[in-house]
Amino acid sequence: MCGGLKMSNQDMGRGVIDLKNPSIINSEIAIDELDSLISEINTYIAELQYGLKTTNEKIAVVVVELYELEHILTKYMDYVDYIKVSLECSNRSINKVSMELLDVKQHATLFSNKIEERHKNIERKTNIFKKRLKYMDSLLNTFNNYQRIIKQELGIIEILTYLVVIMSFVGVIINLNKLF
Repeated sequence: MCGGLKMSNQDMGRGVIDLKNPSIINSEIAIDELDSLISEINTYIAELQYGLKTTNEKIAVVVVELYELEHILTKYMDYVDYIKVSLECSNRSINKVSMELLDVKQHATLFSNKIEERHKNIERKTNIFKKRLKYMDSLLNTFNNYQRIIKQELGIIEILTYLVVIMSFVGVIINLNKLF
């Protein structure tokens, strides 16, 4: 105990009642002892009141701090909830973007496949046209050869025609000479 009672109960009883003469009560000693006891009790009560007052003040400070802490924690929890909602929104946005990128990838793959298929078709058609051009070139060369041969034959036919005409004139002249 804090500075409280210094006497035990037996000490107080010995001062108030004389054990050798139990019928006589020493009133002065008893009053002094009671005053001393009351004074000690009052001191003890004052110390208890001071302790309770200090404790109440500390409890009040702790309560205020707890309210402040609760306020801070409420703000923190609100912020955590905001972050949670933001993260959920971000996650949904990321999932949407991921799905859109997957869709773009699929479209790009389809487009790439179509372009590759068109390229193969163009290459195939180009090869066919090359073959046709080679065939046309060979036909043109053959046609040119035939044209040259025909020109030569026409030249021979022209010469033969002139010979036939000349021979016809010679035949007419010979027949006219025979007639005259």
